[in-house]
Amino acid sequence: GIVWLASDELVVETLDQDGNHDLVVIDARTGSEKSRVPLKIQGKDMRLDGIIGQFDDEHVLLYGSIYDEEGFSINLVLAALSTGELEILVDRAGDAQLIGDKIFFSRTDSIFRAGFDPETRTLLDAGEPVYQGINTDYATHGEFQVTDDGTLIVTNRIDIYHAHTPQPVSYTHLTLPTNREV
Repeated sequence: GIVWLASDELVVETLDQDGNHDLVVIDARTGSEKSRVPLKIQGKDMRLDGIIGQFDDEHVLLYGSIYDEEGFSINLVLAALSTGELEILVDRAGDAQLIGDKIFFSRTDSIFRAGFDPETRTLLDAGEPVYQGINTDYATHGEFQVTDDGTLIVTNRIDIYHAHTPQPVSYTHLTLPTNREV
């Protein structure tokens, strides 16, 4: 995937000739490569499954699949743009959005809101569900976005094998102050 950063740069996850993952930052105006860092997959048997979006000024969010003694899981992984260091942000989760000191993430059939420490990049609590009923199938999982006015938009992707019409989009309003601190 490709992510457009707030700094007018594009980030692309690529594979080099040896099958190693790199993050490549490209100037969106000129198309010139600005930097390339190898992603440092360490420890667990993790497979990177695509870039999701910009998380903060220094990190992008990726999907990371892990196969271990507990089975298979999809995790949200932060990748540092400057070093390529990877860290699991939320295990067994589908998507995430950071707003102020709160992080919204999907897990099982719910969207959760949890406290978040931006310095250590860790969740401060397990989170509370703010929406239930999101499709979490691996291939066709639903997505969500919290808008500036606090509207939670949820779309369940269609089941491409069994459905011929898209699922309806759900809207839920979350009360957010004007500075988007939840």
